[in-house]
Amino acid sequence: MEHHLSSNPMLAIAACWYWIRKLQARYLAGDYTAAMDASSKAQRFALEVTVTPRNRGVLLLWRAFPRGILGFRASRSKKRHFEGLKAHHNQLKIWAQNCPEKFENRVALVGAEIARIEGRELDAERLYEQAIGSARANGFIHNEALAYELAAAVLRVAWVQADRGPVSVGARYGYLRWGAVGKVRQLDERYPDLRQGDLLPGPMSTIGAPV
Repeated sequence: MEHHLSSNPMLAIAACWYWIRKLQARYLAGDYTAAMDASSKAQRFALEVTVTPRNRGVLLLWRAFPRGILGFRASRSKKRHFEGLKAHHNQLKIWAQNCPEKFENRVALVGAEIARIEGRELDAERLYEQAIGSARANGFIHNEALAYELAAAVLRVAWVQADRGPVSVGARYGYLRWGAVGKVRQLDERYPDLRQGDLLPGPMSTIGAPV
């Protein structure tokens, strides 16, 4: 089956995107091992066909997060995962030189993860904030939401932005705008206080159509 796909570029590209979407879904659900498996399958198809920098950039960004988490947790594979994470970061920086509006937020986000692993909390905070600002300015709502969520987890919801309140609130708002209702439910279970008071309008409120 895989040989048949690799001989047909259009099918291989479709298969690559299928596994990218599986990677995103598994990562957002918290199943990091399955996310890493999906990322390996997506990478295999990406290497067999001509994939645009934009598409490969999506893959590199989402490969970075389960790699960083698994490496952070497992001492035996930590070096391998961390080296892979830095390689992703370097490639994204090269693309960002030619197209900062698309790749700047991704460079900052992966850079923040590297700083987190290395224990550089202030650098991580600065890079998360940079990723959020760049993603928001260029319309990458899902990356903005992801940056908020990662910052909330790392900084234990201590970091507060003047225009959005706690970073976990920003994550919920971003996923709600993106239309990721399942992810919003997950955040509501993890942070029950997000739905209390007037922090955010509920899913039925008029906040703009999901993107």
